[in-house]
Parts: sequence; C-alpha cells; structure tokens
Amino acid sequence: MFLPITHIDDLKPHVAHKKEIVFREQNGATFALYVFSDKTTFDTPQALECRGLVFDGEGRVISRPLHKFFNLGENSKTLPEVVREKTVRAVFEKLDGSMIATANWNGQAVFRSKGSFGSDVVKLANAMVRNGFEHVLAFSQQCVDHNLTAIFELTHPQARIVVEPGAPNLRLLHVRDNHCGAYVLLDETHPVHEWIVEHGVEQVPRLPLSFDEALERLETMEHQEGYVVQFDDGDMVKVKSPWYLRLHQSVTFMRERDIAVLALHENLDDLKGMLRANNMDMTAVEEVETRLKTILLGYSSDIDRLYKEHKHLSQKEFSMALCRNPLHSFLMRKYAGKEDIGLLKWYENKQLPIDFTLRVVNDVVAVEEEQTENAHKGGYEKKQTAGR
Repeated sequence: MFLPITHIDDLKPHVAHKKEIVFREQNGATFALYVFSDKTTFDTPQALECRGLVFDGEGRVISRPLHKFFNLGENSKTLPEVVREKTVRAVFEKLDGSMIATANWNGQAVFRSKGSFGSDVVKLANAMVRNGFEHVLAFSQQCVDHNLTAIFELTHPQARIVVEPGAPNLRLLHVRDNHCGAYVLLDETHPVHEWIVEHGVEQVPRLPLSFDEALERLETMEHQEGYVVQFDDGDMVKVKSPWYLRLHQSVTFMRERDIAVLALHENLDDLKGMLRANNMDMTAVEEVETRLKTILLGYSSDIDRLYKEHKHLSQKEFSMALCRNPLHSFLMRKYAGKEDIGLLKWYENKQLPIDFTLRVVNDVVAVEEEQTENAHKGGYEKKQTAGR
C-alpha cells in the first residue's frame, strides 16, 4: 500500500509539478506538505504522503506522520459501497484534537505539528511533557531510536476545535515506520506494544466494531466527532457523527464565498462527504475549490517571478521597485530568505471577498432545529435546489 521513502529524492521529483505542494525549510529540516488542494492534488501515492513528511539536512526521512486520508463519501475511493469491500483492521475513536508527531532531531525525539516545530500546539505538547507527561517523551524517544514516528492526538482547553476537550491529554494514535510507512500498531507482535505498557502511554480508544456497526453507532452519538476506520491495506476513512457535523457546519445554504473559506481552511472534506451521502451534485463545490487553487497558485507564481526578476537589486532598490505591489511584504520575506507564511491569511482578508461572491450555489445543509423537526417526521429531508 505505502511507498518506501528513505530520502527526499524518493518523493520530490514525483510531486514537483504540483505547485500546491511545497518543500518548506525550517531550522535545517524540510517539510513536504500541501498548502491548499483540490480534487486533483492527491491523485498519486506520493502526494498522499505530503502531509508533513520531514527530512533532515541530508535529505533523510526523520518524521513520517499520517498519510492524507478522507471522509466517507468524499471521493470515489471512499464511497460506502467501495470501502465495504475492504477488511476492517481497526476502528479508532476520532478525537477532536490536533495531531502531534515525533521527529528524530540529531538522535533526540522532538515534537512537531503538520508544518512546524514551533506552532502553538507544539508549544503546548512541550509544556505537557515537562509537567506530568514525561512518560510520553520517554516512549517517543524509544520510537525515534527505532526509526519510527509516534503520532499523538493532543486535546487541550487552549486548543479546542469543536468538542469540549476536558483535561489536557496526549494520547497515542499510531506509530509509523519512517521508511516503509507501515502502521506498526496493527502488528500485534511488534515490540511497540511492550513499550506502550512499559511507559504507561494512553492510547486513542480502539473499538471492536465492524464498519456497519460503527455507522450505526454514529446515529445516536453526541459530544464526539466520530470514528476513523482503518483497513487491511493501511488506508483509513473518517466517519463523523451527525451531531458533530451539525455543530461544525450549521448553515442553511451555501454561497460560493462560504465554500471558498472552507476550502482555504481545509474544512471542505466534511461538506463533500455530506453531499455525496445525500446523492447530491458536487460540481459547483468543486468548481469553487479549483478556482481558489488556481488563484492561489497564481499569487505564488507571481511572488517567484517577481523575486527572480528583481533579486539582483539591493534590498532598498528591491523594496522601492515593488513597493506598490500588494504582495510586497511576501516579496520582502522571500528576499530576506525567510519562511513563506501569511499568504493564505492575507488572501482571506483582502482578496477572497472580491473573488468569490455571495451567490447561493446549493441549499444542502439544514440547521439543527430543522433536522430535528424532520427526524420526528420519520427522517431528514434531503433538499435539492437550484445552482447545481
């Protein structure tokens, strides 16, 4: 199922044509990650790994987190009739938290998020392993010593997403082989299970359910996000509870601007799954998603082009030549060799309301009160209106 990756050259040439996938340097390491996406981004096994794979200064893999996977019904490979043909290996409770993974930093276990060694959630994790979660760091070091990446779900009141997180916690979700990509927790004979017991590491709950049993339980689930179902080929699918989806996206209609904002923040997967589950046309949604990707790629290309055309100038001359360009601050960061950050936030605040209108493209999501009323009548009403 998974490609062997030992060096950056095993990956980079296969995704270099995808401008939405970047290789971002940070503190001497390189993150391979997507910064935005559409339906064509993850069409190869190599692209699926660009969810924060990290390489050291020599190009060697030092961290391999979860591969990119999707919601039930989000694409043709995750339709219920397709995944039902697979063998379920595990059903994990889907915690509404943040992913934290380990990396091998010169032999020491350090924590990282999808694209950073210094994000707010990484700072929370570092504070936790210094105060009550020291056993998690000891376990993480053992994983790093054996060329494995430990992947945790961090839940914390300061990093709440939707569900009330309760007390701060770091729970082990998976352990992955850095080179072959295998999820070694699925191997009951792997010594990682002994290390878990030795260090007293709490795991994300794993439930003895079939695929259909998991779906059935979702209908009455509250105050939980849902499940992650993993199959014998290693792939996974997210299935989310109606309660969570109503809380996360309780709008009565979809405007193209709403879709663009969801896509910008990587929150469009829930909506896609809901549309497919209701047998509804996704053409309008995918058109907005693709248009957003094209626009953002255009800005990235402009930054690269203008930098190359003016990089021979002194810093003062460079700034004066481009001072009237709306991308001036990003060009100055590139000139200074600093990390390329902030473009998506700038675009959302300055340009997105201009590029995407309030035109209603689909009326697909009912508010919770309306769903409850329909449920009493014997089922949710599935709306199908104009705009497809």
